[in-house]
Amino acid sequence: MPHRVVLKDRAVISSGTLINSRGGLYVGENSGIGYNCTIFTGNHRYRNSKTIPFDNGADLKPVIIREFVWIGIGVMILPGVEIGEGAIIGMGAVVSKSVPPLAIVIGNPSKIIGYRNKDHYYRCKEEGKFQTIRIKGGIEERIVPMFKIRYEKELKELGLFDL
Repeated sequence: MPHRVVLKDRAVISSGTLINSRGGLYVGENSGIGYNCTIFTGNHRYRNSKTIPFDNGADLKPVIIREFVWIGIGVMILPGVEIGEGAIIGMGAVVSKSVPPLAIVIGNPSKIIGYRNKDHYYRCKEEGKFQTIRIKGGIEERIVPMFKIRYEKELKELGLFDL
């Protein structure tokens, strides 16, 4: 039901994503949903239903994704979840509960493993220093220093050591 989906400016939904928008999906500006995600906004009615395992009713629960949210590849978002501004949802996470602003979550079920630096986040936002989800001009690549130490030989063979 596309009329129950709101995409704000520069919001991106990557290919392979399955959305059941019966209950409504709101995606804030500058937010990105990675490849092959699944978002459901309603459940079959099964509690006190007229038939089993469920009846022909649906309980609608909108999914709200605030601005500057980064949702990784293969994430599943269950009905009724709100993902707070600036949150990061790691690849493959199953989000069954709302996520606070600036939280970083991973896993199944998803768990908060940390938070973005609040002062840095809001300073970048105020100064207009943000990356649009669709990166133009290529990605600036680097190897994390810890991996250069740990995997020097392998990175050299891969031709990646000098990044």
